Amino acid sequence: MVSVSTGEVFTALKQGMIDTFLSVPSALKAYSWWDFAKYAYLPYWQYADAYIVANARWWNSLPQDIQHTVMTKVAPKISHESTSSIMAYSNAILDEFVKDKGGKVAVLPESEQKKMLQIYRTQAWPVLGKKMDANVYESAMKFMGY
Repeated sequence: MVSVSTGEVFTALKQGMIDTFLSVPSALKAYSWWDFAKYAYLPYWQYADAYIVANARWWNSLPQDIQHTVMTKVAPKISHESTSSIMAYSNAILDEFVKDKGGKVAVLPESEQKKMLQIYRTQAWPVLGKKMDANVYESAMKFMGY
């Protein structure tokens, strides 16, 4: 496995240098990667656009009751609505990929999903965590239940 920048994926697919990649369905369509990609897989493991980030100084200046309301009443609703919307759009893109582009969608068996998740937990996320504020990383891991 190698890291290829977003700008290089199209050319790498077109020239046959890569045959698979980790991304989300919206990128498959938005970057026209589906012109050369033959496969997509489920589940996909990330969707960075589904996060909302606030300035820590501003957030910490809010009264505790407002923070509590946002975290326990507002955030779960936003999370549910954004996730539902993203998943519906992603599923429509995958349907289009299969129908109009002749692509195939593979679904990883649960045993393979567990292996992939373990790789993310032990290898990918810790490396990404070193590139961000420690409090943000810790909060994200707590949010995900790790």
